[in-house]
This record gives sequence, C-alpha cells and structure tokens, in this order.
Amino acid sequence: RKLESTTAHLSPRPLDLRAAAAGCDLAVLGGGHGATAEVLLAGKPVLELPAAREQRMVADAVARLGAGEVALPKRGDDVRGKLALMLASDGYRGAAERFARRYSAFDPRRQRGAMLERCEQIASEVFPIGSAQIEQFKQPPHRRRETKEEHKIFA
Repeated sequence: RKLESTTAHLSPRPLDLRAAAAGCDLAVLGGGHGATAEVLLAGKPVLELPAAREQRMVADAVARLGAGEVALPKRGDDVRGKLALMLASDGYRGAAERFARRYSAFDPRRQRGAMLERCEQIASEVFPIGSAQIEQFKQPPHRRRETKEEHKIFA
C-alpha cells in the first residue's frame, strides 16, 4: 500500500483491463502482448517495464508507434523520467488514439476463434484423425475418452 497514491492503485485481484484502460490516462505495464494491445485499443499510451526479451520486443514496438516509452524496471529514475515525459506530452495519447482508430474493428474473440480454427486445420493435416476425435479433444480433459491410438498421436 505504500506505493499507492490518490491516482495510482495496486489491485490484489485481476482487473477488468478493458474498464481500467477506458478510465486511465496511461498504463504502466510489463510488456505483455495482451495487456498492451487492450490498452492501445482503448487509445491510451503505455509505459512499458519489460522483464524478458519478448516483453522488450512488444515494448519496443509500442515506442516505435510513438504510443509509449520503455523504461528499465530496476531503475526508478528511468521510470520516473519516462513517466513525467509521457504525462507532459499529448503526442503519446495521439499515437495511441490513432492505433485504436486503425484497429477499431478488431475483435479478440473472433481472432481467437480464427486462430483455433487454423490450428485445427494444421493439426488435421499433420495428424489425420477424424472430426469426431477433434471434437472430443475440445472437451475438458475429465470428459475425454482417449483410445490408445489417439494417446500415441497426441503424446
């Protein structure tokens, strides 16, 4: 709680990120793709504090868009400086809003469905099993009835 203020809050539970993004001026994130995309789709800039290489790649992409900055998480002066820079400039918000307008038709649920469909298509080409077997693997693990042959294919 000592890190909180009247304008910064830490949550002990997962947030409704869409609602949080809608109500914030900017977000401080770790460079994860999902959270970053959600905030940018809300038209809000992002200060990224990446801890891993793939997070750094996302953070660098946000910086290239002009919709955020990257700070070194272990350097408080870097974080404070980048945060102050972002709060003092409307350019980051403008870039984030342009991103949101450009991808306004993006629907994460539809995208997940399309990705699942493509994975099923690839799997059926690699593992020639019937559609009934594929449907069975969509079931939760406790409801599946694997045969020994199927177990070999998916093991």
